[in-house]
Amino acid sequence: MLVKERCATDEAFDALYEQYHGLVYRIAYAFVKDDFLAQDIVQEVFIKIFAHLASVDGVNNKRAWVKAIARNKAIDYCRKQSRRLVLLTGQIERLAGPAEAAAEREGHPGADDAFAMLDKLEPKFRQPLLLLYVHGMSYNQIADAQNTTLGAVKTRIHRAKKKLRAMHPLDSDRA
Repeated sequence: MLVKERCATDEAFDALYEQYHGLVYRIAYAFVKDDFLAQDIVQEVFIKIFAHLASVDGVNNKRAWVKAIARNKAIDYCRKQSRRLVLLTGQIERLAGPAEAAAEREGHPGADDAFAMLDKLEPKFRQPLLLLYVHGMSYNQIADAQNTTLGAVKTRIHRAKKKLRAMHPLDSDRA
């Protein structure tokens, strides 16, 4: 009896996977723009689907149910990445301070990684980011100091954060 139920569950899951894995991948890829990350999200989605397979019978529109799970997992992943960027920015604020704080930076975990990532940025992106977070300058002050427009400063800081986000190594443990 238990073996028959298990086989039926496996067959139902296999059918859902075959029918929707492409859709789930496209949704995930639309959010993360990376093949491997999208595949990870697909795996997480189908783990969740498998865990809630008993409730799928009560769902009228399975496609909408699967899309909602996929979208929510992808959004969760993006939020997690955004938190990582905030943590990285905090590291940069602490680690890239004035020269007198160099002794404090010595041996600080993550310092080398943060500086290595900053060094990879083009100067036009690195400078406004450091002026904002290290020196505490406002966007207007940065625009004046760099003899550029406020819009250019905002764009450069946004792009710098985006580039840092793309460079940030991912943790292997995902919740």
